[in-house]
Amino acid sequence: MAVRRWIGPGLALAAAGPARAECLGACANDLLAALVSILVYALIGIVLLVMLIRPKWRRAGLWGLGLSVLLALGPPAVSQGWQAWKLRAVEAREVVGDPPSLAQRKPLLIAPRPYCRDEVCGEVLRRRGQGPVYVVPGEALTGMDLSGPVALADLPLETWS
Repeated sequence: MAVRRWIGPGLALAAAGPARAECLGACANDLLAALVSILVYALIGIVLLVMLIRPKWRRAGLWGLGLSVLLALGPPAVSQGWQAWKLRAVEAREVVGDPPSLAQRKPLLIAPRPYCRDEVCGEVLRRRGQGPVYVVPGEALTGMDLSGPVALADLPLETWS
């Protein structure tokens, strides 16, 4: 009888309709994976708890608990260590300092949108000063073969300042 009381809430949690209404696509897949992993961890926890309570299975339960803790904490720790090592290697090769002055250069900029106030192209325009910046609109590059060199005469250049 006690099991029947939990069937409804369990099905509601598994369906997660309100949560899926908020996120569709990959978000729903992540939500399903999280629910399945919670269910698997709960099942493992119940099995280990029963094994630790029963004196006959206590030794195997301790081994299982140690193995599950190792598997739950080991791979994320190794992954985070690998990421930190790679991040340190990338940061060691970074060039730190002020960017070069754009006042003496004529930059060619590919603008992803027709406006650029808060993006990188806006910063290029501010650092350039009064001089013009040659811009290629991003939509003009659609359909072009960019695997090889492209002649500047083939591009619709605009002058922004």
